[in-house]
Amino acid sequence: MRVPQPGTERFLSVRTQNDEVVLAFVNWRLEVGDVLAAVEIVRGLIAEERVMTVVSRPGLETESRLEHVRHRLEPERRATTRTYSWLRSYDSVVETV
Repeated sequence: MRVPQPGTERFLSVRTQNDEVVLAFVNWRLEVGDVLAAVEIVRGLIAEERVMTVVSRPGLETESRLEHVRHRLEPERRATTRTYSWLRSYDSVVETV
């Protein structure tokens, strides 16, 4: 299932794979073993209580994580940190050296 993000061409993808629910948005991906937990995560994203963070470092694998808006980690050094929120209130790109 694809849920379009308002005002953009992006979408939240929700699907099952093996015994997990897979949530994906741009370069962010999360595998959840419990359907109710996945529903709660989607609710938190749409309510903008949680954001999706993607960290890229030259020559290394991209890391993605789910963060609560009140408890976000500092951008990592020597990386590009992209933050995505459902209504775009917290969207940002931070490049550090």
